[in-house]
Amino acid sequence: TMRAPLSTLSAAPAQPEASMPQPGVIDREMLESMIVFLGPDGHALVADVVQIFLKSTPDIIQQMDTALQRADLLTVQLAAHSLKSSSATLGATHLSQCATRLEIATREARTTPNSAAQPMARFEVMLDQLRAEFNRPDAELKDMGY
Repeated sequence: TMRAPLSTLSAAPAQPEASMPQPGVIDREMLESMIVFLGPDGHALVADVVQIFLKSTPDIIQQMDTALQRADLLTVQLAAHSLKSSSATLGATHLSQCATRLEIATREARTTPNSAAQPMARFEVMLDQLRAEFNRPDAELKDMGY
């Protein structure tokens, strides 16, 4: 089926956070550039990548949740790194930023003396924010026909 160019699809207005300017949920120009770069099969290839992202991200978030319950910060760090990269590739800027913050916080907790004193609740809050943030690009990508 033919799909409308991403630039012709309208995005739902983002709800701004009080503490910082809100990046767009999905950088549509980035996706459009990727489609053009990939050539005639670009849209199909990007659609495949989006589907993998939408299917695998809830599992990655669950993996981080389970790891936090075990206080396994290395697993959380590595999963956050993976999610940071995949969400950035698809233009889910704010989700990538949330994953980056969680990755850095867990890495610092692991490498700082007295890391056992780090309150797990801090990481749980960050993971809850990341989980909520995933729902935004998930819904937008589905609205875009992915």
